[in-house]
Amino acid sequence: MRNAFDHASKNRTNGVLRRERSCGDDRNRAATKGSSRKAVLTPKLKAADDARGSRGGSSSSGSCSSSGSCSSSPGGRSVNEDGSRERSGGRRARLVTSRKRSLTPAPPALVSVSRGRGGSARGGSSRSHSSRSPRSRSSKREKTRRVWSGRMTSDIAPRVRRSPSRRRDRSQQVDSAFAVLYWGAGAQGWDLEARGSAPRICRHCNDLADSWRGRFENAQVTLRMCAAEGAGFKKYIQNFLMLSSKASFWLHLPSFYRWSVQQKRKVLTERVVLGTLLEAYQGSATNCGIQVGAKPGEWQLAVRDVANQLLREAHRAGGKLAVLILDSGGHELALSSMMKRTGNAKIGRLIILLGGPDGIPADYLQATHNILAEYADFPPLQCSLPGGLMHSYYALANLFVFHDQGILLPHLAY
Repeated sequence: MRNAFDHASKNRTNGVLRRERSCGDDRNRAATKGSSRKAVLTPKLKAADDARGSRGGSSSSGSCSSSGSCSSSPGGRSVNEDGSRERSGGRRARLVTSRKRSLTPAPPALVSVSRGRGGSARGGSSRSHSSRSPRSRSSKREKTRRVWSGRMTSDIAPRVRRSPSRRRDRSQQVDSAFAVLYWGAGAQGWDLEARGSAPRICRHCNDLADSWRGRFENAQVTLRMCAAEGAGFKKYIQNFLMLSSKASFWLHLPSFYRWSVQQKRKVLTERVVLGTLLEAYQGSATNCGIQVGAKPGEWQLAVRDVANQLLREAHRAGGKLAVLILDSGGHELALSSMMKRTGNAKIGRLIILLGGPDGIPADYLQATHNILAEYADFPPLQCSLPGGLMHSYYALANLFVFHDQGILLPHLAY
């Protein structure tokens, strides 16, 4: 039992010495590999080391006996062949003892060695690479990652100058202006004096009531097809006329939108659109961009005025005035044929005539056709859309899509 205990103790002691010897070799190798300040035992360091090792007693130099065991003064410890420890004044034993018993940080004479760029040792700083906080290391990695990602982005996706095609399309849309003529209420027309012929504004809640009367709600939805983000309405639509055999309304859309913004009611609800029409007829809404003609026959004057105005604007810009009448029996505007058949004539102004749910009566359609033919540079074109009969707002939206794609005007010039 005694021999087994001694053998185990000897193995543990030899393992400790081997680990300490390897640690000492690593320190000496790191300190002597190009460091500007060598970690050697200077006289000052030796004195501090002796003072730290002599806490348990006075230290003196020791000598090795012929029996193979180290004998020394009580200042240190030595290990015999049988595994027993004795106190020794040897330098290595003192370092082992001081390391094991001392938990205080190293004196200022011991300078920690850190490796800089290129793997060379660097001294002179009390803060080593391993003593940096995790936050600083992570921030440095994030900074490096940001720089690298920016370089990769600039290398893979270089900045490309935008094509001016969109700008040219916008200028072309501004040069070409539209006017929409909406015929409502069939042959009986809108009678604003009769209670059952038009909607009304409630006296108690100031809201719009009976918007379905006279199919005014369909006219309001058709007007909303002309709306756009930012400017209120599409830039190429300036005039919207609501015609009938009795009452008629002429809306100048830019002026109407500016007035709505001033009134803080720029959303095109039924109260804003139809309610403003009724208020303009009663005289309570002024400078709103709406003209009202309540007498029979005034719709012809409105058509002549808008046609004359657009004709002068088109000739002033060097273009032509064209008229498009949406009729179920007219030429079908199929996309495939429209792209193949294009003309070179520049159409600067376009008048679109369409009817509401009740359509346009034949006699009123012929009278409107004759008036527009007097001002147009081309014979009025009667066209239809694929799909048969459809609501006026849906048909008008399809025409706007054709124009936004640059197909409508070149085909009408064919």
